[in-house]
Parts: sequence; structure tokens; C-alpha cells
Amino acid sequence: MKKETKKEIKNWASAFMYLFALVGLQIVLYVVITFISDPIKQYQVAEINFARAEKEIDVYEVLDEFVAVVTAYSEIDSCHTGASCLMASGKKAYVGAIACPRNIKFGTRVLIDDKPYTCEDRVSTKYPERFDIFMGYGEKSYEKAIKYGKQNKEIKICKKSDL
Repeated sequence: MKKETKKEIKNWASAFMYLFALVGLQIVLYVVITFISDPIKQYQVAEINFARAEKEIDVYEVLDEFVAVVTAYSEIDSCHTGASCLMASGKKAYVGAIACPRNIKFGTRVLIDDKPYTCEDRVSTKYPERFDIFMGYGEKSYEKAIKYGKQNKEIKICKKSDL
């Protein structure tokens, strides 16, 4: 190899190393800017991720178990308070809420098919032993509620365990 060729290779290697260092620095700067400069956003993301993780590891103490009729409803067929779609607890209807008999307190956790719901609404007095799951908003949720129908399910009345 000629001396000039070796020198060119050395120059290219130096240029490559410089470029690599520059790219590495850009990555480090991006990480610093992304995760440190906006701590509120990161905190919110962490809160969302923590909330998701918390749902997966909730432990419930079962207070009572029985079989009851379970139906489903959506905003189309059951929101009688207008656009606010308020439940009996005063909260806006949300997926994960369930209408319960009047002897069950608001905020009580109810497990159906090992899926947790929170008692936020009331069923009609003509169906005192029924539970009614809120499926959501819009036509798809309405169809989902109709498809769910009327089923006999095992109900577990729970409280969240203090770990």
C-alpha cells in the first residue's frame, strides 16, 4: 500500500470516529432533553404507566360470592341525564363502572369473570338482584351491550387488599 492510501484510510477512520462521537452525543442530548427538560410530561407518563401496572397487580379480598343476573348498557340506551351521562354516584359514566343493587355501596369493587368493576350506578328497583355493566359510548358500545344480553354470572364483592 502506498503511504498516501494509508493516510487516507487513517483520515477516514478519524472522520468516522468523529461522526460516531457526534451521533453518540446527539443521542445523549436527546435523552437528556426528552427526560429531564420536561419533567411534568414525564411524570404524567409515569403516572399513566403506573396506573396500568397497578391494575394488573391489584389484589382483592373477597367478602361475598354468589350468582346473579348480569346485563350490559351503553350511553345510547341509558344516559338519561343528557350529554353529561351521569351515574347515580354523580360521576360521568366510564368503562369499568357497574350498576349494582342498592344494598351495595358506591365504590365497592365487583369482580365478574375476574375482571374488576366499580359500583357507581344503580339498577332499577324492579331488578333488585341484577348487575349492569357500562360498555361505553357510541353505536359500537350499544351493539356490544345488546350482544352481551342477560347472563348468569358469579359475582365477587370485594375490597382492595392493603399490601
